[in-house]
Amino acid sequence: MRGYVLGVLLGVGILNSCALPSHTGPQLEQQWQSGQLVDAAFVSDFIIQKINKNSSTANHLEKDTAQKAWYQWGRSGQSHPDLQLNDVRLKNTQTSVLIDQGVGAVLSDYNGSQIPLVLQGNFRKTKKLALESADFAFQYEWPLLHQTFLNEKPVARVLLDQSLLLEVISVSESEIEAVLHTQSVPDLYLKGSHRLSIEYGGFVTEQWISIGEPKALSESLSPRIEHVDIVNNDQQQPALLLLKGQHFMLYPKYAYAMVDDQFVFGYQTEVFREGNAQTRLHVPENFDPNIPHTLMYATPFGTQFFSFGGTP
Repeated sequence: MRGYVLGVLLGVGILNSCALPSHTGPQLEQQWQSGQLVDAAFVSDFIIQKINKNSSTANHLEKDTAQKAWYQWGRSGQSHPDLQLNDVRLKNTQTSVLIDQGVGAVLSDYNGSQIPLVLQGNFRKTKKLALESADFAFQYEWPLLHQTFLNEKPVARVLLDQSLLLEVISVSESEIEAVLHTQSVPDLYLKGSHRLSIEYGGFVTEQWISIGEPKALSESLSPRIEHVDIVNNDQQQPALLLLKGQHFMLYPKYAYAMVDDQFVFGYQTEVFREGNAQTRLHVPENFDPNIPHTLMYATPFGTQFFSFGGTP
């Protein structure tokens, strides 16, 4: 399957995550350029504006029903009094990184760092039974480093932005020690507030933590697509597009994709220890694998167009 690439940069280096929904148009761009911290949960609006700004046509992207799931994507769960996250601290300094405390922040390094965190609160399955380290036990098979979390195991988990699984070291009724691995995670180069959650048995507790100024990079984090495969379902019908390359976002709301003129929703990203990555997208309706298509994949760091499909 042949393909060619045309990259269009939206920006490189360290970005402030996009604007709140109440800030639109030029206000978004002014906030980004001024270095003001805004909420990473709404990076979707930032991506839309940057695509519109760089568009060569008059058909600007707008919110519509096809995009609704993308804007509202998230894992579900109910609160429970026996599962409560009250504070998140850097283990080495005991500084709180809660966004409303305004004291500390998690500082990421794309080339690899391990950030030990201490989660404080109430971590029990029931009033008489505490969570255990075994409930959080999980390990990816080599060489997988990160994967957008869509699984049911481990039965208990600590997640960043509902996608990135943290390594849990120890657990007690009042504290969980966990490690955030930052290698090859472009999501962590969005400064601002990110959601840290603990899930167990259909229940969830969460806090918003601050991601600060990460370590500067000499390379661009613009997405790089090297190959696209069409993945069929059990009925041998096209179901997913498998993109292989680098710098794909783990959290689906941090990326925007279109095939020809149709929006497609991100499904899952995998990052490997060598630095390469792959991400899966749902195919659009009435997708024909036998004709050429143009894929657009955009993140806050850049946009890439890639042609695929048709006769090999």
